[in-house]
Amino acid sequence: MFRDFERDLESREVSQARRRDHLRVLGQLADFLAPASLSDARADDLTSYLAQRAEAGYAPNTLRKERQMALSFFTWAHQTRRISAETLMSVQSAVAPPGATSRSRPKTYSAKELRFFREVINARWPLMDGVRARKFVRRWRNGDTPYARIRKHAIRLQLDAVISLALHGGLQRREILALHLDDMHHDNAYLVVWRDERWKSQHREVPYTDGGRAAVKAWLDFRAQMGVEHGCPWLNLWAARSAREPIQPGSFAKLLSTYVAPSLSYRRLRQTCGVGWLKAGMTLWEAQRLLGHATLKDTLPYGEAVKADLQRQVERREGPFSGLVTPLA
Repeated sequence: MFRDFERDLESREVSQARRRDHLRVLGQLADFLAPASLSDARADDLTSYLAQRAEAGYAPNTLRKERQMALSFFTWAHQTRRISAETLMSVQSAVAPPGATSRSRPKTYSAKELRFFREVINARWPLMDGVRARKFVRRWRNGDTPYARIRKHAIRLQLDAVISLALHGGLQRREILALHLDDMHHDNAYLVVWRDERWKSQHREVPYTDGGRAAVKAWLDFRAQMGVEHGCPWLNLWAARSAREPIQPGSFAKLLSTYVAPSLSYRRLRQTCGVGWLKAGMTLWEAQRLLGHATLKDTLPYGEAVKADLQRQVERREGPFSGLVTPLA
């Protein structure tokens, strides 16, 4: 039955990662109910499973998602006549764990925070003049100068490119890490972002901004001068011995917090981008497509963030004019 459900998820173009999550949750629920079958489950069974997970320390929002995944399975099972309507209605009445909330509102960076990060980057990772940078990287490749001569410059260019893809392109951390050189080349009109495995999953196209294109071009040009031959755009630049090697996922996850500031995150850069798009006049449907959200429900919190920001702006602007109108008694 699990295999049939997985095929149904695949036919609905659910991502491979999400399909794995569904099957993991169903396997855990089946083990919890054993020797009883999932087809015999009731509301108390699902509630007890979630309560046990809560006692094990799992967050309410994690359990809310697991409940929803279980309900999607039971809905499919009813639609395919594997369980009765009575069973489905019973399971659907299972209460979500206390403290579960809906998707949280995006937490964006202010202009002041972005200026602070830029100041930190400028101080820690200064850029060299382009002519000097080319000279030193050529000398490093020939063994005539140490890697330290180009290290800060290389780190800076890579940081600028990574940040631009999150802040100007709205890409997730895993999406930036998974990019291939051909998918992000600065001569392209769009960034090509694959949902899962390249060429074996759906993709979306995200237009380049001028700033994003310039940052990516500067990094890829310098990367080519370093003599890198593999297709991964991101390098482990910390030391000379690994400077041409692809960066590992763990190191990439900590790249911004280690090299810039602990408060700088991929997630918040992406959220800042999404909210900025909506403030500039983009529709929710357009933002959904560019951010790669599976449903419009995932994009709605971005619209709520814009609405809240507009409300604050209206309230701030009310002050200077408040004395011109006398409230009715």
